[in-house]
Amino acid sequence: VFPAVIALDGGHGVAGPVGRMMVGMALVDPAYMVTVGYPPDQPNSRTEDLTHWPYDDQGQRRGGGGAGFLAFLLEELGPFLEARYPVRMQRSVLFGHSLGGLFVATLLAEKPDAFGGYIAASPSVYWDETVLQRVAAAASRGGGRRVVVAVGGKEPEHMLAGARQLTEALQAPGSALKVESRVF
Repeated sequence: VFPAVIALDGGHGVAGPVGRMMVGMALVDPAYMVTVGYPPDQPNSRTEDLTHWPYDDQGQRRGGGGAGFLAFLLEELGPFLEARYPVRMQRSVLFGHSLGGLFVATLLAEKPDAFGGYIAASPSVYWDETVLQRVAAAASRGGGRRVVVAVGGKEPEHMLAGARQLTEALQAPGSALKVESRVF
């Protein structure tokens, strides 16, 4: 039985290179790489699926579909993968970049036992700074899970600050998470 790396890729083509990097850096053992994206003929719904609370976009209400997307991951995708491949979701890693990184942090705050590990790359903490308090409160329920927060060293300051803040929240007093922070 193997773990899977579930990459909230959105069709951006990062899943394969990220998977090779994670195995090469010994972040994960060999694993199935599963990318979650959108069909080429359908709109990319990342801002809808990866945000848990609606926001105002020039007078239009957008976002807020994160709970539905989470249900898809846990109630549909997980059982689908476990029924067809030798994988176990409890051993698997959820990887998200940018809004996907925010989604990973939000899921970790809500259900820290949903996955065996988490990777939040360039998490868009500025999009929802309340995630920091929720992650800090949930860190004690981490069960020793590994969490990697990564960011590019030449990203804008708000992205670097968000990664630092998320790392600090994950390491809150009483945290039961194994937290690693990387600046590339």
